[in-house]
Formats: sequence, C-alpha cells, structure tokens
Amino acid sequence: MAQGFNVTERTIRYDLEEINSFFIKKRISIHIVIRDGIITIESNIYRRFDAIRRIKEMSLGLCDYIPSVDERKYIILLELLFSNDFITIEYLSKKICISSNTIKNDLNKVKDWLIKAGINPQFIPGKGLYVEGKERLIRKTAIKVFREALSLEQYIGLIQKEVYGHTNNYIGIMFNHIFEYSNVKKMRYCMDILQKKFNAIFSDYTYSDLTIFLSILLKRIHLGYNISIPEEDKAEIHKTDVYRKVDSISKFIFKYFDTELIDDELIYISQYILSSNIPIPPTIYNYPYLLEDHAFITDLIGEVSRNCNIDLTRNSKLYNSLSTFGLAFYYRQKYQVEVYNPYIEQIKRHYPRLFEVVKSSVLLLKPDIWTTINDSEIGLIVLYFAAALEEPQNKLKVIVLCETGFPIGNLLATRLKLIFNIEVVDIECISQGKKALSKHKVDFIIATSPFTCRNIPYVVVSPLLTGEDIASIRKLMETLSHGCRKLIL
Repeated sequence: MAQGFNVTERTIRYDLEEINSFFIKKRISIHIVIRDGIITIESNIYRRFDAIRRIKEMSLGLCDYIPSVDERKYIILLELLFSNDFITIEYLSKKICISSNTIKNDLNKVKDWLIKAGINPQFIPGKGLYVEGKERLIRKTAIKVFREALSLEQYIGLIQKEVYGHTNNYIGIMFNHIFEYSNVKKMRYCMDILQKKFNAIFSDYTYSDLTIFLSILLKRIHLGYNISIPEEDKAEIHKTDVYRKVDSISKFIFKYFDTELIDDELIYISQYILSSNIPIPPTIYNYPYLLEDHAFITDLIGEVSRNCNIDLTRNSKLYNSLSTFGLAFYYRQKYQVEVYNPYIEQIKRHYPRLFEVVKSSVLLLKPDIWTTINDSEIGLIVLYFAAALEEPQNKLKVIVLCETGFPIGNLLATRLKLIFNIEVVDIECISQGKKALSKHKVDFIIATSPFTCRNIPYVVVSPLLTGEDIASIRKLMETLSHGCRKLIL
C-alpha cells in the first residue's frame, strides 16, 4: 500500500488508525488490524462482503470527508455551469467545508480547465464568478465533468436507484445539480419509453449517459438557456426516423417535467442519440451518407488488412459490425460529440501496433477529421478489429455481461473463446443479465462488474483480461469440473 500510494509505511499506519477512529465514531463494528505487515479486517460482521457493503453504504457529508483537489474542482465546475447568478468564494467555502484560501487555489485549476474546454470564466470583484460560452459547449462540458468526476460504477449507478438521494456527500452534491427539478424515477420512465420506441435495450452506460444528458438539458432550460441549431443541421435531422421518435416522446417530457421542448432541443436530443451507441439500423432515413460510409468501411478493412498482413476483407461479421458503428461515428465527428471509452489506456497497452495501424488508416482515408477524432474513438474501432483478429474456439457455455455494451463485451468474448474451451451463448449489459439467463442455460457467468445470480457461479474480470483474471477463470473451471460450484470473486 505504501508503494501504491507513494507514501511511507508510517503514513499508511497513521491513516488506518484514523479509519478505525472513524468507524468507532460511526458505530460501525469494523476494525482494521496490522499483523506482521499484513492488513486484515476484524469484525463481528463476519462475512467480508457484508463488511464491504457496510462501508459502501455509509453516507459521508463533506464535513466528515475532505474532498480531494480533483473532487473540489468538479464540484466548483458544476456550481458555475448550473448557476444563473454569480458564485462567491465564501459560498463555495461553506458548501465544501474548505477554507477560502484553498478555494482560491482551486479556482486557478478550474479556470484553466474551462478555458481549455472553450468556456470563458469571469470574475468581477464584489460580485463573484460566472461563466460565458456557447450553450452547446456548456452542456458538453457538463457531461464531461460527470464522466471525469465519477467512476464507471458510480456513473451507471443511476439505473440501479429510484432516486439517487439528495445527500451532502460528494456523489450527492454532483447529482443534486441536475436532479433538483426532477428525480431519477421520472427520467427512467422517459428512458424506458425511448427504449420501446427504438425497440432496443440500451447498455447500462448508454442508459445512464442519456439520463444525465437529458437531465442537464432540462436543468439548463429551467435556468433560461435553450440550444440554437443551424438551419442546415435542422434540415438534415428533420429527415431522420430518429427525430420523429424523439418528437413523439416530447409529450411525456412535458407531462413528467412540465417542460415544453422547442424544436431546436428536439434536434439536439436527436443528434445526441444518433451519436450514441444505441443499435440504430444504418438506413438511408437516418444516414444521408450511407453509401459513402460503406465505401469507407470497405477501404478501412482493406487498409488495416494490408498493414497487418492478414486478409479481413471477407469477414462479413467485421464489416456488418463496423457498418452499424459507422452511423454513430459519422454523427460524433460532425457534431463533435466526445465518445466515452473508459478502457482506452488498456486498449493502447494491449494492442499498441493495431492501435497505430487503425489510427493511421482512418486518418489516411478521412484526413478531414483529424481535428475532431480522438484516441477514445480510435480505441472503439480497434476493438472490432481485435475481435476479428482473435478468432474464437467454441466449447463450454458461458454468458458475458458488460456494463458498457457490445464493443467491449464482444472483444472480451472473443479473447475468452481464444483462451478457454467455452461457448459464449450471449453478450449482454449487466442490467439485462437475469433476463438473458432466463433464455440460456450456462455453466457460469463472466462479468465486468459484480453480478449476483443464485446458483450460478461468476467471475469478475477486466474487459481486456489480466493474468489474474485468466487464473481466476481457470480456477473456476477446475472447480466446476470437479462438480463443486463455487463463487469466485
């Protein structure tokens, strides 16, 4: 732990003593003990998972928990982005339970972050701080704050809670900014209607991301700010089937949130949905440049094949997957919507050469997008090629559950089939796990987040499979082969 946190062992021991004192203060029967340099938890809550659950369920206000520099930065950013008045240093100091001098130092980082995002922070002596910028940029920045500030588990936690809870802890303060006028339950009604309209089950991440996107949109409208869309973009989106479906749910938004959406807002929602990884059929109704993009996909597969010295041009699964992906890719580049890829660094480490090959091939074929495309986007394309290059060997029955949806789940499934004697019968998001299991009889489950299902063993792994993950799966398979079904954590 000392090496991991880059501190002395003495500091770790002091911190653990502070944690024990905190548990006593909160009347939680957990005690941390150090014996011969080994840290263990002693508790009358005798099961380790119960102890972890108790810790996770603690609600810490900011007077109990001192937020880190980055956490304070994100809290201040949201205060500025969701205020229609000046924000003072004194107000921020009381809100975060931090001294005014600390807030002043934090503001330098906040200003740099905003300027880099294209938003102009202003400070007027005697009044306070406020921000200026294009409405699209402000909303884009707000989404980026949530994505950076919260772990993937916290981000997708929205789909697991009726109301996130208006608490004074870090996560509570973050979400209270956008759920002041609504709650998650109402937003979930709208999301469920959207899924029915599109005849699709959104991945856990997409579901939560759209929930946050719509909540930011409603909050900004309530503050008196509407989006403005150029006429050329309006004309393009009006023709899409997606726009018609979004228009049809506007009455539900009015019903649940007493907010009438102008046409520009409906266009904006349609653009975001078209830019997401919702499985929308790549038809000419949604995709004005369908034929041109199919030609790009064909050329891209050919270029990567030449650079990797392997023929993928006859791989219909790769072509079809990239064609579906191309719809969102086109709209993200056109409207500069940033894709979220929490595994980009792992992808770069595991596939360094393939990453460079795909990146150079994309920029060679589409040199005009070099200013809008980022590594996260390239990383998603790499996943499709990685899955195609790692051809499977089918055998044992397994279901793969992944919170971020198909691209990561597909790559994980491909690597699993390459390494083990397994047959992946389905790839689903975590929230659809129980439904998928009702359709398939499996020997065990492989998931990227904890998933509990009675009588079916599972193992939690990184989407890109570490050595420890592989060892855990082998151990589980050995246990099953001896007729002993055991939960591997």
